[in-house]
Amino acid sequence: EINTRIFLNPVPAPEKEVYIVKSGDVLNRVAAHTKTTAELLMRANNLSGTMLRIGQKLYTSPSNFSIHISRKHSKVVLNNNGRFFKQYPIREWPATLQTQKKGAPVVKLSGKVIEKIALLDGSRVIFTDKGFANATHWITVSIPHCTLYAEPPAGADPKKASKPPSGIALDPEATAELSSMLNRGTPVYLE
Repeated sequence: EINTRIFLNPVPAPEKEVYIVKSGDVLNRVAAHTKTTAELLMRANNLSGTMLRIGQKLYTSPSNFSIHISRKHSKVVLNNNGRFFKQYPIREWPATLQTQKKGAPVVKLSGKVIEKIALLDGSRVIFTDKGFANATHWITVSIPHCTLYAEPPAGADPKKASKPPSGIALDPEATAELSSMLNRGTPVYLE
């Protein structure tokens, strides 16, 4: 929790860099320059919109994330620059990943994040849309059956609940947080 609190708040920290907005800067260009996502810049700096002001200070943290999905510990572990950052408990596994014969060697697979999806009432939304904060997030991964998604809340209308055909269920807060920090191409490992 401490790592994400520091990472996702606009406060100075030893590992953070300060970017001063210049004339002609737009959020996407600043995100590309600082090697992060526009969504993460907005979240980490408490921005309510995409408009930037000349001279505005934006705090960025160096990030080189990877995800390790552990069947043994039933957790999704987020590493930054090869070091532990945070872990998220898995709420539900797809049947295809649950069964592993006792004594069988652990199969290790590697892949990457293909796409991040936010759904609100069955429609796709982006981080600048109204209602994005209430969206359900999916993180599509190139490893079969490893899409990370928010488990629908108890009592949710099954017609409106968004759930991939096969994937790994996490808390809604976990998928929203992960989605804001990860890029397409982020390495993913299944152990």
